[in-house]
Amino acid sequence: MFWGLILKPGKKYYKELEQDFHLTHAALDLADSNGDVQVMLTTENITYLLCTLNKTIPQAVLDQEFAIGDKISFATKGQGVVHLTGNVLPDGMDDLGEEEEDDEEEMDEEEGVPATNGKPPAALNGNAKQAGKEAAGAKQEQQKKGAVRTLQDGLMVEDLKVGNGPEAKPGKKIAVYYEGRLKSNNKVFDSTSKGPGLKFALGRGEVIKGWDLGVAGMKVGGKRRLVIPHKLAYGTKGSPPVIPPCSTLVFEVELKKVF
Repeated sequence: MFWGLILKPGKKYYKELEQDFHLTHAALDLADSNGDVQVMLTTENITYLLCTLNKTIPQAVLDQEFAIGDKISFATKGQGVVHLTGNVLPDGMDDLGEEEEDDEEEMDEEEGVPATNGKPPAALNGNAKQAGKEAAGAKQEQQKKGAVRTLQDGLMVEDLKVGNGPEAKPGKKIAVYYEGRLKSNNKVFDSTSKGPGLKFALGRGEVIKGWDLGVAGMKVGGKRRLVIPHKLAYGTKGSPPVIPPCSTLVFEVELKKVF
């Protein structure tokens, strides 16, 4: 379902989302602009610059995904009118309106710490029991599905190579090689492909939720592609400067060992 919003100077547009939402485009109205116009996104009390538009660069392609419950607001800096467009499920953001942003209680932090400098894509919640249950459920779901599967919260799983060794089960310590890319521009932000690989206990909340769910059921020697929505990765905050806010991530994971 198409969604659009016209950002006017001096106005702030606020909404707590009731449906998942994908922002895809920003365009400057050239008939009513003067100089640079910055499009700003505020979420969890942090303001991010989405793009800068002017008469030379009047449009920008965006790839920002937001989930149910996210509290977001849009505003502009500069003299100009900006049109935002995207896609949303029915009844998702129909009443997004012009409001001054009010103080709001702090949201629960979503999973995610940097996956750079040799550190794993670790989760923040540390809820090992819950992560284990969800990983087990993901394994059962994968066994029912075909080559490409969609699991909870939009996690997409594709087996590139099926292994024939020991199986990765919740609670087991495993070692993997992996490469992580931003879906928006296909840029590699982290990888491990030498030595013993990245080691972690599956289903214990030691990695981002998308990994705990998506790696379950793999067998040693297997390779799997995971397309992980931001709510199962680094959330609305991202992991600056490497991972922008609300980023969908694509991982290719190879299971090397089950301990």
